[in-house]
Amino acid sequence: MELAGGSVVLSFTGDIAEYEADYMYTILKRSFKVKLEQTSELSVGEDSDNIITHIGFSFDSPFRLEFFRELGGRHWMLLKESIKEIKKRRGNFGISFTFDFEGDGTQTTFDCQSCDNDTISGAIEKLEYMAELVEARVALDGLPYDISSLKYMYNQELDRWRPSQAKMGDQLYVFSEETRKWSTFRRDIEV
Repeated sequence: MELAGGSVVLSFTGDIAEYEADYMYTILKRSFKVKLEQTSELSVGEDSDNIITHIGFSFDSPFRLEFFRELGGRHWMLLKESIKEIKKRRGNFGISFTFDFEGDGTQTTFDCQSCDNDTISGAIEKLEYMAELVEARVALDGLPYDISSLKYMYNQELDRWRPSQAKMGDQLYVFSEETRKWSTFRRDIEV
């Protein structure tokens, strides 16, 4: 059953086996029109030099509970387990993953960098539960309601998804864990 007009770009960068890519493609094609992108070169920051695989999902659906209901519990479970298995097969090497959701005028991104086995398991399991928090705008006090993008990073120390940055027009907002508040920056400044 395909979601109404739903599509996803499934991208792999770095070390990925053909059967791993095919398995995820098969899971997603049950509900989406899937475009597969693969590149061998992985460019990561200096602090992430042990990452050998990046998996990216770009959905044209907003990040809401309905997304998970329409995808189906079994398909979501299979997708989560396949990411965990990819990490297990990498051993001491790291993987990273990104989920992008775009719909209703706001792009919502979940980014997990350099995940170990325990971290990746927690990050994947907690992603679905973030839908209620995002919809309720938890921890988004101080942001305009009509932001164009919102990014969450997985905090390994806290073992949870935390807001990172948001954009609206030329304004960039950055969330501080210390103050638990949003600060405004000009968009052309790198953070």
